[in-house]
Amino acid sequence: MKQALQAIARGFEALQEKFSATQDSSIMTDVIIQVSPTTGQLSFLDDDDNVIFSIHVHAWADSAAEELYPEAEKLLRSYIADHASLISSLSIIKPYSILLVDEDKETVAELHLEDDELIALDTSVLMENLDKDLDDFFEKLMKE
Repeated sequence: MKQALQAIARGFEALQEKFSATQDSSIMTDVIIQVSPTTGQLSFLDDDDNVIFSIHVHAWADSAAEELYPEAEKLLRSYIADHASLISSLSIIKPYSILLVDEDKETVAELHLEDDELIALDTSVLMENLDKDLDDFFEKLMKE
C-alpha cells in the first residue's frame, strides 16, 4: 500500500508540473487515472489519452479487478481529499473531472469534480444513514 500511495503522489506531482498555475489554463474535460489489474500499471492521462505519468505498482500486479479497483478508488479519494488545495490549483479550465478507469477505459468512479459554480457531493456518504433516518422518522411519525 505504501508503494501505491507513493505512486499516486508522484502522479499528482506530474499533473501539477504539467498544469501549474504559471502556465495558461489547459482546455481539458477530464483527468483520467487508469489502473491495470493484470500489470499493476498506474497511468495519469489527459482526455486525449496522452500519458502524463505512468508507473508500475508491484503490489497491484496480477490483482483481481474486484479487489483492485475499490482499493485504488479509496486511496485516490483519500489523496485527493488530503490535497484539495493542490487539485484546485491545477491550471485546467473548470469544470473538469478526475476519473478512475479500467483497462478498457470504462469509468470505474468519478473521483473528483472541480467546478467553481458546482459543489459535488459524495453520494455514498450522503446516503450512508438514510435508511436509519427514514426508519426513525417513520417511527416518530407513527407515535404522534
